[in-house]
Parts: sequence; C-alpha cells; structure tokens
Amino acid sequence: MNFGGGRLDGSTSACACGSDHAIHDHFFGQSSFSTYTIANERNVVKVAKQAPLELLGPLGCGIQTGAGSVLNALKVEAGSSFAAFGAGAVGLAAVMAAKVAGATTIIAVDVTPSRLELALELGATHVINSREEDPVQRIQSITQGASITALNAPAVPRFFARQSTHSPRLAPVASSVLPKLAPRWHSISTT
Repeated sequence: MNFGGGRLDGSTSACACGSDHAIHDHFFGQSSFSTYTIANERNVVKVAKQAPLELLGPLGCGIQTGAGSVLNALKVEAGSSFAAFGAGAVGLAAVMAAKVAGATTIIAVDVTPSRLELALELGATHVINSREEDPVQRIQSITQGASITALNAPAVPRFFARQSTHSPRLAPVASSVLPKLAPRWHSISTT
C-alpha cells in the first residue's frame, strides 16, 4: 500500500508550476475517479468482470484507509484502547485492524444501529449510538480515563471539530487521523 502520497521513487505526477513544492497526488496509489490510472502491481487486484462493484468498492478505499490508518499511521498497540468515530467501510475496517493489532478496548461510535451491531461482530468490544448518549462521557466511562487512540472515519469537519475539542477530555493522550484529509493534516495529537 502506498501511504505516502507519491510514487515509489519519490516523484509525483502533478507539479505546482512556478514553485519548488511538490504536490502529493498519488495517495494510496489509486485514482478512483479516473478512466485510466498508473498503479504499482502490488496495489492491483484482478477481479472477474461479473463481480459486484458495490461490494468491491469498499475494498479499494475503505478497507485500505481504515486498516492503514490504524496499523500504519496511528500504530495502535496491543493492550491499548481505540475508538472509531463512524462505522461505515472505513470505521469498520479500522475496528478489524485494531482487533488484529491487539487492542483490548475497541469502541465504535455511530448513529446507525445496524452498523453498530456489525461493529460488534467485527471486533468492537463496545458500541455507542451518539444520537442516544454523549460519546465523550461514555468513552471516559469505558476507558476509566486511560489513553485512547481515535479515528474520525467520516472526516466530517463539524464532527472532527467536536472530536478534537473533546480529545483532551478523553484521556491524557489522544491521537486522531482524518483519512480523507490526510494529505493536508496527517495526524493530530493532543496532550
């Protein structure tokens, strides 16, 4: 997986004309909305023509983004606590990756009951419906004030603002990653 926003040789395909600054345009080595793309063979999976694209779509973006954020950017550790804000493809992939990484407390926050049920099946130890209860208070209760790593899966600016504002209240150290904004803000840590 190309997590750095550039080609393997360090170059990029776009330029900031008249500037010395590179534009990192090759995030994850995919170009989802293009007709053609140049990709490293390690990033390509051949599928049958009759394969349902609605099921394959999350594999190219959601799974890589969620799992990559947890394993490569946040580096969730065994025995740690983790929260995924949003339980769509990215958030659920993050939950699975946190389980693989050995996190012992895995919290999924969403407003859709069926997504929260699926999160429990995929490895979440706790779920929070943020329409029904305050996620910050509930996370504090679950973790008893211990450090927590969090992923803002929807990358909705108002949602992130709330999460980042409350992160200091969640624990002594809280980290969050915004997958869709990663080229601009790779990670934010609050102490």
